[in-house]
Amino acid sequence: MNNFFNWTICEHTWRELRANKLRMCLIALMILYPIVCRAQELCVRGQPSDYFSTHGVSIPYVLICVTGAIGKEVSDGTLALVLARPLTITRYVLSKWITLSTVSAICSVIQLVLEVIVSLGWGYKLEFIDVLSNGAERVLECFALVALMLFFSSLVSGVKDLALYFFLQIASSFLAMVGSLEPDRAFGWIERYLLLPFASFANQLFDMVTLLTNPSIDLDIVFLQARLGFAAVVNYLAVLTISLALAIWALNRKELPYGAD
Repeated sequence: MNNFFNWTICEHTWRELRANKLRMCLIALMILYPIVCRAQELCVRGQPSDYFSTHGVSIPYVLICVTGAIGKEVSDGTLALVLARPLTITRYVLSKWITLSTVSAICSVIQLVLEVIVSLGWGYKLEFIDVLSNGAERVLECFALVALMLFFSSLVSGVKDLALYFFLQIASSFLAMVGSLEPDRAFGWIERYLLLPFASFANQLFDMVTLLTNPSIDLDIVFLQARLGFAAVVNYLAVLTISLALAIWALNRKELPYGAD
């Protein structure tokens, strides 16, 4: 197992994250915010809109933990020093991925546990299958999205990888708008002649961008219907593996003095 990652890099990544007080404060706020909202809904309405957060709840933890994970070391010049050890770029990237994915997943699961405690404290019964599937979805989402963010971080310096992610989010919103156009609703000439012909293509691009920015598998189908779509698994694994492979490739292209595979 040690052939795939390096414990020293894992420990260094964790210590660097823990030493950043801003990131720690943001993580604490992200954990507590949904719980406060849930408690407020219970006090005001007597019933929450949902018993625990779903759909992309792990994304903020990943962005907080992973932003600048590689790009800052490239811009600071410390990456070349790290790779001066008997360490390959592949092991470096995999070590970062395992550490940051685990930390993000733990934070997201802690939030889920606290949300469940709040709901149970108010006497609401929760299905164990629902809690289990929600927790598993959070973990899977973290591991795939961390891989994507590491790829972005290997492309740019500093924390510009965060800008790349938000650019994809903005592009996703635009593609969703174009894809929702219908002939009887396209009133302006720009909508009718420039955007409407690309509506079908925009829907396909929207699905691709959504898969990148929010990679996950709907496990409710697995637990409730004992059925898992082959396409969902392939898409998830494709995002994860291709992102890691591209991150390794991008770092090898930087022609660092050490660590080339």
